[in-house]
Formats: sequence, structure tokens, C-alpha cells
Amino acid sequence: MYMKRTIPCLLAAAAFYACGGPAAKQKATITAEITGLKDSVLYISLPVADSAKTDTVAVKDGKFSWTGTVSEPEKVYLMFPTRYIELFLEPSDIKISGHADSCPISK
Repeated sequence: MYMKRTIPCLLAAAAFYACGGPAAKQKATITAEITGLKDSVLYISLPVADSAKTDTVAVKDGKFSWTGTVSEPEKVYLMFPTRYIELFLEPSDIKISGHADSCPISK
């Protein structure tokens, strides 16, 4: 009698435990080719707990690439010398292309 109740309860508890654990970090990549973007350095600002982590990325011939890890979609900032772009980063390959003069860049 008790066995009929115990097994379903244990299975339900195991399922809740499996779903409730922290999400595993996965690889995220940003690759960009922006015509008219001069050789420079840009910064990628990622949220970490109650603060932010900033990575430095070199821009050469209007191209740059960055690889990191994220566990879920999160808002990041690509900061150029005078402007920045906001985007949501997720565990996938993100490709950005366009012209520096026509990108939706905020001042």
C-alpha cells in the first residue's frame, strides 16, 4: 500500500529536482563584419551577478569575433569608442553585418 504512494512521489521529486537545477553554461559567439569600422578596440559588457564583466575585443579591417559562455539569454553591450549597441546574447552563433554609418548605434 505504501509502496504505491512512495514510488510516484519519488519520481515526482526527482523530476522537480532535475528541472530546478542551475542551467549549464553554453558557448556563445559574436562574429561581425562592419564596413567602415576603423581598426580599434571595442568592449563587450556582460552581466555577472550584481555587476558586469567587460571583455576587450580587437577590431581589424572592420571585423571582430568574440566567444564566451552564457547559460540563458542576457542583455549585453558592444561599446565602441563613441557609441554602443545593445543586444541579447544567447548560446548560439550571432552574426552582425552592415555599414558603420547605417548601424542602429546609439550615442
